[in-house]
Amino acid sequence: MEPDDPKTIVDLREVKHPEQKTKYEYFWKEAKRFLDEGIGAAVDDRRHLQITHLSTAISIRDFKEQVQARCPEGTAVPCEEWLRLQFWPKNPKYKTAMHYTGQLKVRFMIQARQFRKTHPDEHYAAALFRYFREFAIKFKSITTMACLDDKRKIKIGEPGFPVAAAERGRRVLVKVGASFEVGDHDFTKFGIIPSVVLINNIPDEFSGSWYRGQVNVSLKECAFEPSSPMRHATELSCILDSQVENKHILLVYMDGGPDHRVTYLSVQVALISLFLKFDLDFVCAARTAPCHSWRNPVERIMSTLNLGLQCVGFMREKLDDHFEDEVKKCNNLKQLRDTAKKIPGFSKDVSDSISHTRVLLTQIMERLQLKDEKIKVVSAASDDEIELMWSYLHTIDDSLSSGVTLQKEALDKKPQLKAFIDHCCRTRKYMFQIKKCGSISCCICKPPKLPTEIFQSINFIPDPVPGEEGHYRCFSDVYGTDTSEEHCPSLKKPNKRRKTLPFASNLTHVRNVDMMLQCEECDSWRLLYSQHKLKRAQRLQLERALKDYTFTCGASMSDLELPEGLNVYARDIACGEPIEKLYYAAKYPPICVYCAKDIEWNEKEYYPQCADCKQPKIQKS
Repeated sequence: MEPDDPKTIVDLREVKHPEQKTKYEYFWKEAKRFLDEGIGAAVDDRRHLQITHLSTAISIRDFKEQVQARCPEGTAVPCEEWLRLQFWPKNPKYKTAMHYTGQLKVRFMIQARQFRKTHPDEHYAAALFRYFREFAIKFKSITTMACLDDKRKIKIGEPGFPVAAAERGRRVLVKVGASFEVGDHDFTKFGIIPSVVLINNIPDEFSGSWYRGQVNVSLKECAFEPSSPMRHATELSCILDSQVENKHILLVYMDGGPDHRVTYLSVQVALISLFLKFDLDFVCAARTAPCHSWRNPVERIMSTLNLGLQCVGFMREKLDDHFEDEVKKCNNLKQLRDTAKKIPGFSKDVSDSISHTRVLLTQIMERLQLKDEKIKVVSAASDDEIELMWSYLHTIDDSLSSGVTLQKEALDKKPQLKAFIDHCCRTRKYMFQIKKCGSISCCICKPPKLPTEIFQSINFIPDPVPGEEGHYRCFSDVYGTDTSEEHCPSLKKPNKRRKTLPFASNLTHVRNVDMMLQCEECDSWRLLYSQHKLKRAQRLQLERALKDYTFTCGASMSDLELPEGLNVYARDIACGEPIEKLYYAAKYPPICVYCAKDIEWNEKEYYPQCADCKQPKIQKS
């Protein structure tokens, strides 16, 4: 009775006696056989040595289901809580250990890590996401809502050397006395990136759960199937083919990665292709604030996927001698892609070498669930499917294709595309929306498919407007009104720059570090300062700390867990402000002082400026 949990209360008549069998006896025996057979071996495809299992089951539920499938029909099966208490205790000296029987010699291991950073727009973006969800509830019957994100790369080791698929971070079931027998390398040449799409079940009320729905996962090889806005749009369109019937509104929520950032023209064109393919009346794509991708509902799916990845290690099959020699010469993805352009059949053979890994990973993913709904694994978009997606854009401009570079400056050379964006679209820093004008005679967009009274009630999702006591006004108060981004904190220019360095900066402090960080929002380069020159070992430590660090203007270096004695600083500068003048004094490559575009600098009298930045010339002091 001590655990105070009614699930653990057991009828004493069923407790095992030395000469008496319990009703779960057959289940326990089958569980022990399962553990003895499965621990440490590749049970799926042993002859190819594709994986090494570090754990027999993904979770208690999965362990129970796998053992139950081996038992005859009608065998008594214990509940999950009673099954857990048959495990080996984490620490036999703890008082809680007396609640465990220990007849199944498996246990849990765990290592948890979590890291978050602040951003001035976090409250603004959170209010925008609330408007986004309230709009979804308002038009629930005609709306499809999808949340997108890419999971971190799953590492694939070289032949004969399996590598752990995921970082250690969660408890898994392992046999007592068993050891982990895979490599733990930080870098591998090959990998698979799961792209996750959650088709949300929109609740009836805002307080309902936004974490229910169908999870779809596509597995892409990093080198020759890279993530891109159009690839994401193609895979989403395949998922929606059977779900957008009688749905005329599409809402997409993403993070701020380069293939999801709604201010990029390439992302906007991908969303327009979805708008045209399904002939939707309204499309809205919103994203999280920088460093706050954890607010995206699909991020919770990543922890579920990690359940399967904690228990395996992957490696590829060996290629023929010629291709294997070419692979050994390549040290990064760029070199692999360059080799594929020179040698016919190289990319196909590389993809075939990890095909068994992909199949095995598919089987693991399909065993996972979200709220009792099985996860689906969908095929990665092929080149032909992506080209078909581009073809829907030909109704706007015939010159739009996969070979066209889509950047802001290229929009002026595409007058038809520019006319469509000006006519049907609204672009914001955290949101991009497309809506038909509603005119039957319009030659730019098609007539709406919704009834007139419903279509007229659809307006652009408003920008957050400040209310009382530091909160933003509710959705019902601002919906249908004309709003702007004037209240976005990062777009406001500070009246006075505050001192953010503990010393008066000069060129020496810049050269002490000789490193820069690029803002992922405005693409400007920001300098790093140190009062003392960094030693080689300190520089390597800093490079490792910055490896997975997403930098935005105004972020504090104190957010990084740097070793003691390594004091590095960055100025608190708002996005869009000119580059620091010490950049040019340090003799770094010349770039525009406003937009950071690479240019040739011949005028030594003024700081470099590109032709697009029509600003008064800043004279050098």
